Amino acid sequence: MMQKITKSGLMSLQLPLPPKTEQVNLRTALTDARAKAVDLRERARKERAKAWTDFETDVYAAKDDAEAVT
Repeated sequence: MMQKITKSGLMSLQLPLPPKTEQVNLRTALTDARAKAVDLRERARKERAKAWTDFETDVYAAKDDAEAVT
């Protein structure tokens, strides 16, 4: 059974941190990953917009072709 921890007990805990160089490397990797995610989201947005435009163009072109035949 777990016992309650006091605020002073929690504050007295010492958590190990990686060396400063590793912290910097982790921060850089995280920053780069976030920037890549932003870029990928923007590329996906543009691709969706293009796909929708292409779809509408094809649908209306097919409708125009069908009306020309009748």
